[in-house]
Amino acid sequence: MTVAVLGFAIVQFGPSSLRAPVSPWTEDGGLRPENDEPDEQDKEYRDPERGFTITYPATWFRAEASLTPNLANPEELFSVATFQLQYRESDCAQLPKGALESMSASDVFVSVHERYHAGASTEFTPRLPDFSVEREGKGATLECIPESLETHWIPFEDVGRRFYALVIFGGSAPSDAIDDAWSILNGARFDPR
Repeated sequence: MTVAVLGFAIVQFGPSSLRAPVSPWTEDGGLRPENDEPDEQDKEYRDPERGFTITYPATWFRAEASLTPNLANPEELFSVATFQLQYRESDCAQLPKGALESMSASDVFVSVHERYHAGASTEFTPRLPDFSVEREGKGATLECIPESLETHWIPFEDVGRRFYALVIFGGSAPSDAIDDAWSILNGARFDPR
């Protein structure tokens, strides 16, 4: 493959030029290293209205609509999982109990909700660079979520916004799916408001 740099454009010639172009710039404005192309097996989803971008494995499913439609604050920004996600009415408006009824022991679920107008609160700590450290010795028992599932409820603050991450692992979830869940959270980007 031959690569030519013309002004601000990078032009590729050869068989790989048939792929969708990859931006030569990283999020922080630097030039992307040649071997740092996004994994072609990942999907990126950007919601400019609600101000976030996520990347998740192509084998995962993203909820097309809120799994907690009766909950206004916090508002569900996104939910992704290793199983198909669909809202089902349940007796638990604050958590996606109905959707989680489709979860098997080998599945993984990730959801982020934004809390508006929270005022002064020590509940939200600054975002950690690696969410997986939250797994060490922690787990949450949340109303509406079966205790057989490993559940993590993580309040955090990022770019002046406040969020709750809900991460749930089935008892037999493979380690690569668990790693993917943490990678989705670690890679989530939120726009300042």
